[in-house]
Parts: sequence; structure tokens; C-alpha cells
Amino acid sequence: MTKLLLPVGLIFIMISGCFPEQKKIEVISANSNGYEVQLLTEEEDKDIDKAYMDAFLSFKNQHKQQPLEFFKSTASLYQVEEHINKLPAFLIRKEEKTVATITGERKSEEIVEQLMEIIK
Repeated sequence: MTKLLLPVGLIFIMISGCFPEQKKIEVISANSNGYEVQLLTEEEDKDIDKAYMDAFLSFKNQHKQQPLEFFKSTASLYQVEEHINKLPAFLIRKEEKTVATITGERKSEEIVEQLMEIIK
């Protein structure tokens, strides 16, 4: 019995080590003028995420067409349909297709300008 359990245990350990760790991300989304804006952030990296969150709030305050409601969820990076190399990131979608992405270290004012330009 012990001879059987040892190989089975080793195989299990080897197989479970082959799967990449599922990185958890926060997804904050809002809908505006037929667009869906999603902010993807890592739970650990709050300093860089602050500029993106400030930009999202500024965009909400400057948005005149309709009030924006935010929805927050948690997902795995592998559940996101688009290939994202760097977080935080904005995904801007229209009719379920990504029309723009914003990534990398940026100032919140720059992010708001880009969002306003994309969503008119």
C-alpha cells in the first residue's frame, strides 16, 4: 500500500506544480454611452493603482451624459478575455469588443483625457 501511495503522491505534487498560480485581480466597471469601461488592478499594488482610481473618479465627475455606477468584482487574470501584460489597466469595450486599452504608469489627468477622448 505504501509503495502505491508514494508514487501517486509524487505525481500529484509534480502535476500541481505545473499549473501557474491564478493571479487574482479586482475589476471595477462602469457603463457609459454604450461603452463598458473596466479598471483591472492588482490587490497588492495600491500606489500605482491610485492614479487609475483617481482618474476613474474624475472621469465619473466630468461625465455629463448620464450618471455612472461602479460595479466591483474579483476575477482571475486568466478570466480576462484580453491579453494584458501590465496592471493596472483600463479596458474600454463597445458591443463586447475591446476598442482601447490604457496601461502603464501614468498621471491621472492623462488617463482622464484619454478616457474622455475615447468615450464622447
